[in-house]
Amino acid sequence: MLVSYPFWAKLAILLLTWAGVLSLSGLSSRDTYSVQCAFSEAKPIWTTADPPSSSHEVGLFRKQFRASRPQVAHIRIFADTRYELWLNEEWIGRGPARFSRRYREYDMYTVRVSTGINQLAVLVQWAPNTRRSESQVPYLMAVLELGGGCVTTDETWKATVSEAWRRDAAQVYLWRLIGPTELLDLSALPKDWMSVDYDDSSWQAAVVKQRVDEGAQYAPRSIPQQTETLLLPHFMEGGRLSPDHHLIVISPRHPEIAFSLTTTSRVTVETLVFSRDWPTPTLPTVTLDGRPVEWTHVGESRPDVIRATYVLGSGEHVLSAADPPDGMALALSRHNLTLEHSPHDKPFWSTHSGWRNLLAYPHPDSAAVSVEVTSLGLTLTFRQTPAYAVLDLGRVVHGRVYARVDGPPDAVVDIGWDERLWFGRRPLPYPGSLHYFAINQIDSWLLDGSARDMRTIDARAGRYLWISVWNSTQPVTIGALHVREERYPVEQRGSFHSNDALLNRIWQVGVDTLYPNMTDAYTDTPWRERGQWWGDAFVGFQINRVAFGDALLFRRALRFMGEGIDAEGKPSAFVPGGASVMLLDFGLLWVHALKEYWQLTEDKELVRAYYPKLHRLMQYAASFVHPQSGLLDMPRKHWSQIAFLDWSVSDSRYGQSTALNAIYYQSLRDAAVLASTVGDDQGAYEFEQRAKRVLSGLLSRSYMPLRRAYADTLLEGEPLPPSLQAQAWAISHGAVPNDLRAKVLRSLNALVSLHPSARMTVPSTSSVQPYGMYWLLRALGESRAYAEALEVIRSYYGEMLRRGATTWWERFFADRYYTASYSHAWGGSPTWFLSTYILGAEQLSPRSWRLTPAWVVSMSVSGTLPLLGSGEELHVRWERLDCAFGELSLRAPHGSVGELKIMQVNALRLLALNGRTVWQDGEPLVSGVVQDEEGLTVRHISGGTHHVVLHWNCESATHGNRDQYI
Repeated sequence: MLVSYPFWAKLAILLLTWAGVLSLSGLSSRDTYSVQCAFSEAKPIWTTADPPSSSHEVGLFRKQFRASRPQVAHIRIFADTRYELWLNEEWIGRGPARFSRRYREYDMYTVRVSTGINQLAVLVQWAPNTRRSESQVPYLMAVLELGGGCVTTDETWKATVSEAWRRDAAQVYLWRLIGPTELLDLSALPKDWMSVDYDDSSWQAAVVKQRVDEGAQYAPRSIPQQTETLLLPHFMEGGRLSPDHHLIVISPRHPEIAFSLTTTSRVTVETLVFSRDWPTPTLPTVTLDGRPVEWTHVGESRPDVIRATYVLGSGEHVLSAADPPDGMALALSRHNLTLEHSPHDKPFWSTHSGWRNLLAYPHPDSAAVSVEVTSLGLTLTFRQTPAYAVLDLGRVVHGRVYARVDGPPDAVVDIGWDERLWFGRRPLPYPGSLHYFAINQIDSWLLDGSARDMRTIDARAGRYLWISVWNSTQPVTIGALHVREERYPVEQRGSFHSNDALLNRIWQVGVDTLYPNMTDAYTDTPWRERGQWWGDAFVGFQINRVAFGDALLFRRALRFMGEGIDAEGKPSAFVPGGASVMLLDFGLLWVHALKEYWQLTEDKELVRAYYPKLHRLMQYAASFVHPQSGLLDMPRKHWSQIAFLDWSVSDSRYGQSTALNAIYYQSLRDAAVLASTVGDDQGAYEFEQRAKRVLSGLLSRSYMPLRRAYADTLLEGEPLPPSLQAQAWAISHGAVPNDLRAKVLRSLNALVSLHPSARMTVPSTSSVQPYGMYWLLRALGESRAYAEALEVIRSYYGEMLRRGATTWWERFFADRYYTASYSHAWGGSPTWFLSTYILGAEQLSPRSWRLTPAWVVSMSVSGTLPLLGSGEELHVRWERLDCAFGELSLRAPHGSVGELKIMQVNALRLLALNGRTVWQDGEPLVSGVVQDEEGLTVRHISGGTHHVVLHWNCESATHGNRDQYI
C-alpha cells in the first residue's frame, strides 16, 4: 500500500505588524540592534579554528536569548554543508539548497518566540559532496531578528563537535558524489541537547572563522523549502540472517576468531571479495590454524561471497586475517561449533555496515519478525537477531525513514535503500562489485537502551528498504516506521486521459519519475548522483511544464548553469561541481532553455544578467567550427570532454556531427532572439548569419541526396552512414529545409526499430535510449507523424512497464546493469509528448497558448495544461471516434488568449466554433481564421469555455498522406 499526503506542513509566513521592546541576555556588549538585521551581520562560526580532522563531521550549536513578550521573529541561516534548526525543541527546518562556491542562498523562516528564555539549536553536518555543493570549510551563519534587535552567530554561541556520528564512516558513493553514510551512536547524543534546560556548560565557545567563502555571493532563497510527503511502505518479507552460521565482524584491533569443536566436523567459512572500495586490491590473507584459506565463489545469487570448507578435528581453532579493514565480515557454520569470548566490545559497530549485510543471506521466518500496521506507520518487532525485513515503497523515492526504536544497549540497527531486488528477492543497498563505484546506502544506529527517534540527516533514495538488526538477545522494536518523501513543493495540475489505458499509465509514470528528481534542482537520479546535469534538467523541465507548471526551480537552475560558464565561455555539464566535464550539447541546450524560459515568463532580468555568459559560450562553441564548412568539428576525445547526445551514439559525437550541428543551429537562432531582447542588434545579426552558414553547411556537406537522409557525421571529410540521431536531431531543431522534410522523415521512420533487441544494441544506427527519445518524439511530433510516435511510445515504454518499471529507467535495458538507474528524469519525455502533441496543448507566453490536437481516428483525449506563473490551467477535451467527425471543448483562464491550429486541411470540409461555422470548403468565413501552407489557424480565442466541431471528407483522407489524416 502506498499512501501519500502532506506531512509536517511548515508554519505559514505570518504577515503581521508587530512591535515591542526586546531584552536580550547572554549577548556581549558589542551586540548591535537595527530595524533590519542583514544576513551580512552574521559571522561564520564553527566548533574549532583547526581544519577538519576527517572528511566529514557534525557540529552542534546553541544560543539562548530572552524575549520580553511573545512575538514573531525572522531567521536567516546558511551552513556548509547542511543544517537542521530547532527553536525551543521544535524542529523548524533543514537546508540549505545546493550551492556553488560563488553563489549561495540562505534560508528564511518566520517563527514565534516565547516570553523569557528561548533556545536556538542548530545541527550542522559538514559533508562535502561534488554533486550538490562546492564546500570549502565547515561553518554556520545565522541571524535572528525580532523586536528591533538581532541575534547573530558569533563567539557567544556554544558549540561542540559531536562524537555520536562516526567520522570514519564509509561514503555513500566512492567518488563522494553524495556524502557519507551516517553511523549514529545514540548513547553519545543526548535526547534533549536542543532544549532550554540542557546543560551545555562543558561546551566550548564557538570559533569565528576568518576566511570561509572567498568570492561567494549570498542571496535569499529563491525557491520554496522542500516538502515532506508521508509514504507507508508495504511489508514484503522478514526472517533471520544466515541462521546456520555465526556472523562475525573483525577489525585491525581484533583480527582473530577463536572457536572450538565438540567433535570432528565439516566447517564452512565465508567472507567477501573486496576489490574496489577497499584500500588494497585483493582480499587480505586469511589463515585457519596458521594455514592460508583457499576460497571458491559461492555463486551469482550471492555476489562477492566466497567460501572455504574444511574438516577439522575437535578442540580449539583460530581464524585470523592479516590487517583486516574495520568491519570485515566473516561467517562460520554453527554445527558443533562454539565461539570463544571475543574482546571486541562492539563487534557490529564498524565503519562499513554494507559488508555484513552483503555477506549474510536472508532466510524467511515469520517467527523472527512480526509486523503491525498502524495509523502512524509500521511496527516491526525483531524477536531474534540477526534478523531482517524487506519493505516496498512501490516506486523510487527520495526521502528519509522516520521511526521510534527501542532495544537493549549495543544492539545495532541498519537501514538500507535500493532501487531493485537481486534475483527478485532481496535489495542490495551495498551491492559490492556489482556497482563499480561502490555505492553503499546503509546507515546504522547503535542503541542506548532507551526509546529513541531515528532518521538520517541527509536523504536516501530507492524503492526497497532493507532493515537488519544485530547483536541483541532481546527483542528490538521499530515503531511508527514510515518514509517521508522529500521533494519540491508542487501540486500536480496537469493531466492526460485517453481511451488508451497504456498511454494514460505511461503519462503518469513520467510524473512519478520526476518527483524524486525535482528537489532543490532538476536532478538526473536520486539514487546514484542527484546532480543537476543540464540535459536531464532540460527534459525534466518539459515534464514539469505539462504536469506542475513551476518556473522558479528552472530559473534557479538556469542561473546555476550560467554561473558554471567560465571566463573562456566553456560550459560545465552539471553545476555545482562539474567544471571538469564539458559537454557542448548541454551548454548549447542552456541557450535553448534560456530562450524558452524568456518566452514563457518574459523575465528580461535573468536574460540581461546572463547574456554576457551566453555570448562567451557561443564564442567558445565557435572555436570548434571548421573554417571551410562552418560546422562544428569535434575532436575525438572521451564523451565527457566533447558531447553526450545519447547513450546509444558512438561516432555522432565526433567530427562534423549532424546531430550536434543541428543543436548548434538552433542555439544560434535562440541566441539571436535573446540578443535582440537585451538590445544587442549587432549580436543578433551575427548569430543569424552564423546560423545560416550552419544550415547551408549541413545541406551541402551532410545531406546525402541519393539516400534522402543526413550522414551521421563527417570524419576527416568522409560521411558516415545515416543514423537515427542525425535525422531526429536535424528535424527537431528545425535544421531540415521544408522541401526535404518529408524525405528525411521517411528515412527516420525506416531507422526506428521497434524490436526489443534493438534497444540492447548500443551503439546502433537504429537504437535510441530514454534521453534521446525526447528528440525522436519531438521530431515525429513536429512532422505530425503521430501514429509512428504512438507506436514508438507503446513499444519502448510498454516493454519497460512489462518488465516491472514503476519509474522510468536510465536506459531501456537498465535491468541488465546494476549501475544503471531505475529512476532517471530524462526518461519522461512521453509525458511531455502526449500533452503537447496528442492532447495538443502548449503555452506560448505568460498569458497565451496554442491548441494543435492530433485528431487521431478512434481516439478520445482529455487533459489539463498548467500555465506557468498563473496558477491556472487550460482544460481540453477532443475526440474523433470516426473518420468524418471531430469535436473539441476547451476552457481557458480569463485574461488569456490562444489559437487553434488544424494541420493539413485538404480533407477538412467544415469547422464551427461555438455553433457558428467559421471555415467551410477551403474558405474562411470570419476574420481571425487564416489558412497557410501549415494548415488552418483560428486566432484570438479568448478565455472562457468554447466548443469546436469539425467535419472531414473521409474519401479524400483515405487517398491522402496517412500522417495528415490519422
